[in-house]
Amino acid sequence: MAKGHCIEAIYDFYFVIEFLFAGGKFTKHTVREAMLASPEAKRVIAESQKSVMADIRENPADLARFNERYQNSTVEEVIDTLTELRGLLHHQSQTRKQNWHPAAPEQFKVDAYFLCAAAHSAVLNLSTSLVFTPAAEAEFNATPLYTPEGKKITINPIPEPPGADQFKVPPPHLP
Repeated sequence: MAKGHCIEAIYDFYFVIEFLFAGGKFTKHTVREAMLASPEAKRVIAESQKSVMADIRENPADLARFNERYQNSTVEEVIDTLTELRGLLHHQSQTRKQNWHPAAPEQFKVDAYFLCAAAHSAVLNLSTSLVFTPAAEAEFNATPLYTPEGKKITINPIPEPPGADQFKVPPPHLP
């Protein structure tokens, strides 16, 4: 995204979200319904609505666009925005009334950053749930930590985010 590759970033991040939450669906309507039925998808979107990245926050025009498209919208409206955006970008044609210009990818900068935050949140939560099984987490929490000066470090556990218990990870299918 730093080099203006906003369209490619949107594709990549959108397909992470679609893969994790659409259950193999791919049409706008079925993806929307699958995402609305997923508590984890809604949690990821709600979290991302609050996560304004520095590149967006520091540019008043980008911040206004972020607020309009994402922060001031409902989760359902954001899902509609994302599925419509994917259709707009993916189904470019000469006969379509509304098209985007490939020489102006920065018009999608805010969308790329939002999807980056959403994909990051989803993948981080998924990987954390795989790495930190209850037994591994208990062992880690029981391991004493010390500063270089030998002072014991006390870590307060971080509470589970709302809805985390709804995200079930199927066991891997190994040959």
